[in-house]
Amino acid sequence: MDRYHGDFPWGDAVARYRCIGEKHTIEESRKGYEAWERRDFKAAIAELTPLAEKKGNVFAQLLLGGMYYHGEGVKRDCKKAVELLAYPAEAGIEIAQILLGTVCLSSTKVRNNYKMAFELFSSASKKGFTDADFYLGKMYLEGLYVGKDYVEARKRFKIALDGGHPDAKEFLDRIGREGILI
Repeated sequence: MDRYHGDFPWGDAVARYRCIGEKHTIEESRKGYEAWERRDFKAAIAELTPLAEKKGNVFAQLLLGGMYYHGEGVKRDCKKAVELLAYPAEAGIEIAQILLGTVCLSSTKVRNNYKMAFELFSSASKKGFTDADFYLGKMYLEGLYVGKDYVEARKRFKIALDGGHPDAKEFLDRIGREGILI
């Protein structure tokens, strides 16, 4: 399976999540995750939904939130994705912060979407999650919530590139191609 599924690093979600001591929620969610990995979204939803309804299983909420955001086995629903991702993001789960931030950037239905995205990405970046730097770079490049700052955008894309983000080089090249002086 690719490291990135859509624009989200699902492969990293499990590895990084295991590192923060929430093994019980991963074990509870194993069948749902394995169904999701096989792209059997109907089975994944059936397994994960009851677990996500318990506030304690943030991993199930994370996976379902991603499924609703990407429309995997369900109609794409950014509002439902936000509802599912809010608790894991507030709990400081970086991967949830990244996904919720991407929902905020792409949805006009999320109130204060750019501000919230910036705060979520900044929080995850401070914890060393370099994918957050990619999205911060995009925000600085486009002037979303923050003023356009090509120096900061380049810095963030470089961090993301060093962290292995597959699209960071394209954005660094774009800065160079457009003749943006740094």
